[in-house]
Amino acid sequence: MVLIETVVTGFVDEFPALGKTPLARLGTTIGFCIVFCLVAIPQTTQHAKNIVLGVVVTILQMVQVETVMTGLRDEFPQFNRTKVRYLGNIIVLCTVGFLMGLSCTTQMVGLETVMTGITDEFKIKIWWKRLLATVVVAVCMFLCGLPQVTQGGMFVLSLIDHYAASFSVLLIAFLEFIIIYWIYGGAQFSGDVKIMLGSPPGVWWRICWAILSPLAIVFIIIFSFINYKGAKYGSYTYPTWADFIGWCIALASFIPIIPIAIVKLLKSSGSNIFEKLKFITRPPCEREVERRQDVEMRQGPLLEEAPGALDA
Repeated sequence: MVLIETVVTGFVDEFPALGKTPLARLGTTIGFCIVFCLVAIPQTTQHAKNIVLGVVVTILQMVQVETVMTGLRDEFPQFNRTKVRYLGNIIVLCTVGFLMGLSCTTQMVGLETVMTGITDEFKIKIWWKRLLATVVVAVCMFLCGLPQVTQGGMFVLSLIDHYAASFSVLLIAFLEFIIIYWIYGGAQFSGDVKIMLGSPPGVWWRICWAILSPLAIVFIIIFSFINYKGAKYGSYTYPTWADFIGWCIALASFIPIIPIAIVKLLKSSGSNIFEKLKFITRPPCEREVERRQDVEMRQGPLLEEAPGALDA
């Protein structure tokens, strides 16, 4: 507030035309507010870790703009309930909207990913139950992110940033390529794409899914381990126990895949491991058809399909 008001007053005193009329002084103030906002932008774009600084700077600019608008309303009462008020509200709302849009777009992907898994797993179809689950997940995410805005939060954020989105993402992507294209079947997957889109994927896509992308991921994983170094933040090197926590964070999204896959494999139909693996990698509709055929072969036709079952 002091800085903007001092600069505006100095320019108005030096160039009286800038403050000759209320609208001229208002335009001068708005111009300097825009300049100060543009000056603050590089402070928020040099690194993603400066997002907290960016929010603080933007909020300070909001306070400065609103303070200047209050001064203008006091100095020019004829604009108290018209142009100055509306213009100040527009500036504040635009700034708040920018912050909300920035936060919503970055958080929506993670939130919707978790919510899709929860709703599919627990069959949540009623809107108020989904709303309640969304609120619970959002609160949990807020509590998990709260330590990152404390005095030592930058160290927590740097540790998570170093480990969370590196090894586990590459390994999961590699397994997806192998399971979908080589176990489920490239021809079957291309047929599914054709059903959904109307045409099968091109040869280039199939080559990437089958060979190029898995090999690229393998090379990245190998060279990542060769060049691996512990987490650092500036000149500070994290201790061994912090790196251990980082590896626990990195493997947290990958470790559950192994026991769940083993349980699903043991519960699937088949006399040996290969038949079980073949059965579990089929679509659910094909599994149901095969299960019904197996039941019919052992126990005869099912009751609903037996002749006269409906009459009985």
